[in-house]
Amino acid sequence: MGLHHDDGDGLTARERTRRQRWLKRHGSTPIQQLNVDELQMVNAGLRVVDWGPAPDGA
Repeated sequence: MGLHHDDGDGLTARERTRRQRWLKRHGSTPIQQLNVDELQMVNAGLRVVDWGPAPDGA
């Protein structure tokens, strides 16, 4: 449960470019923009995969 980050190394170059453009345009991933605490996700029984870069130490 909680927030997990996917492995971007397995993506096509096109998908990596799409994600990089999104991050440049919006500054964060859609999940990050929701600003939902990971504990809230766990308490709700959710497992969310974020495609942005993992925060340092994660």
